[in-house]
Amino acid sequence: MGNSDREFEVKSLIVFILAMVANVMGVIFQSLAGHLLHDATLFADLNAVIALFNILVLPTMVTSCLITKYTAEFAAKDEYGKIKKFLNEVAKVLIIGAVLFILVLMLFRDLISKWLHMGDSNIIITAIVLAGISLFSSIFVGGLQGMQAFVLYGIFGMIGPFFKIVAVLFATIMEGKIVTILVIWLLGTIISYFIGIVFLKKKLDKYDKRKTNISTKALWSYLISLFVTNVGLLLFSNIDTLLVKHYFDTEAGYYTAALMLGKIITYFTGSFVVVMFPMVSAEEKTESEKFAILKKSIIYNIGIGIIIVVMINLLGDISITLLLGREFAECKKFLFPLSVYVLPLSILNLIANYAMANKKTKIMSLSLVLGSIAEVIGVGMLQESIFLFVWFIAFMAWGLVFINYMHMYENSKKAEE
Repeated sequence: MGNSDREFEVKSLIVFILAMVANVMGVIFQSLAGHLLHDATLFADLNAVIALFNILVLPTMVTSCLITKYTAEFAAKDEYGKIKKFLNEVAKVLIIGAVLFILVLMLFRDLISKWLHMGDSNIIITAIVLAGISLFSSIFVGGLQGMQAFVLYGIFGMIGPFFKIVAVLFATIMEGKIVTILVIWLLGTIISYFIGIVFLKKKLDKYDKRKTNISTKALWSYLISLFVTNVGLLLFSNIDTLLVKHYFDTEAGYYTAALMLGKIITYFTGSFVVVMFPMVSAEEKTESEKFAILKKSIIYNIGIGIIIVVMINLLGDISITLLLGREFAECKKFLFPLSVYVLPLSILNLIANYAMANKKTKIMSLSLVLGSIAEVIGVGMLQESIFLFVWFIAFMAWGLVFINYMHMYENSKKAEE
């Protein structure tokens, strides 16, 4: 097997090692939150806010994908001067976008706070500001990923989790614990931007800016497809936590604790996504070559995922006590059904990012949006049992995996004919 055939594995390993450090930090953050907050209700509030934040960063996700796509195309042609100009232009737009984003969402802060049963509206206000400021991270994430500067990308990715750990430690001595965590997280995000600027300068300083000649029509067309797909992906991946918090408030703390353990699977998925996206974005590759990269990603993800699912469920008591504390022992009842749910969720993340990189998002977007709507309808019909709801979303997730994988497979076959 030639060097080019091993490109995906080598780059994935680099990202995997660096990403796992960041992921371990994420686990430590959640573990410290469970141990130090000593309150399942407070833990549920924290995870509900994180789920809300994950939805609010939709513009960040969309912009990151957009930047990665165009940066990867320029990098493949060795046009780094265009990358420099492109990132500079995007930064100017994001300043206006962040301000508008924060102002608009502030109008709904009380409504969001009430719906999530949050007694302190300052929590929602801080989360909105954090989500708005986080919009700028797309410049560094997308730029470094598109240029396949995976070492710098990995180091940048560790900064946020580090400050989250610092935040939860500080929160133990403060009154408004969740607000404290969010404020320190916000400060860490801002600090990360100064570091990100240094990283981009390292890659681009020697190049002069060059006009990009990007078609406005093509850019907006791609932006809309990214937006719709990310809406579906973010909603489908996070809305269950919000729905459980609203409809099953007394169980929400244990549900989110078990979900945290189950989502360890997704930590590995991120490594494959980071490498796959710019490789699939490169127009030089054929459809069969691109699909082969997706297939590899899914196979590796399923293999690692099954091992993690087995370990989590076999060592459930030990994992819960070690990572969260004895107060969360009751969350064990959710471990298996949530493991069955999270594994296809990680695969959907891979397929969605493949679709966005390859500009084939229609079926993916439609299925994810319909899946999110089905979750909302499902929880309304299954309010008598949280377990029925979990199994419902788990089987629905596997159905979406099958539908979208087969669609991408058929596209690949048609392109070969």
